[in-house]
Amino acid sequence: MKALTPSGLMNIPEAAEYMGVSTNTIRAYIENGMIAPTNLGTGNRRATWMIQKKELDRFINERTKKQECIKLEPPVLPKRKPFMWHGESALTPDGRIPRRKPKPAEGKVAK
Repeated sequence: MKALTPSGLMNIPEAAEYMGVSTNTIRAYIENGMIAPTNLGTGNRRATWMIQKKELDRFINERTKKQECIKLEPPVLPKRKPFMWHGESALTPDGRIPRRKPKPAEGKVAK
């Protein structure tokens, strides 16, 4: 990186190198108002944007502030009913757990 001017001004490529980003990123920061540049261009000439080192340092410090961690409480889950085993009489004749109540056989009345 070149030496800074006595006033601490950098052009866009120098600012990009200082921050470790591309020149397009610096231009996007300028267009979005995130970094305040100084226009040194005059007359009909093209604008000469210069950025102060302290402005870049301000931007970096603002973006790297540690955010307070929000401590989240674990969610309270509803209590489930305990599983109740009804013994072997609840099993089907082949030893499986029935999925639903068996229908009464025809001719027999359910009590």
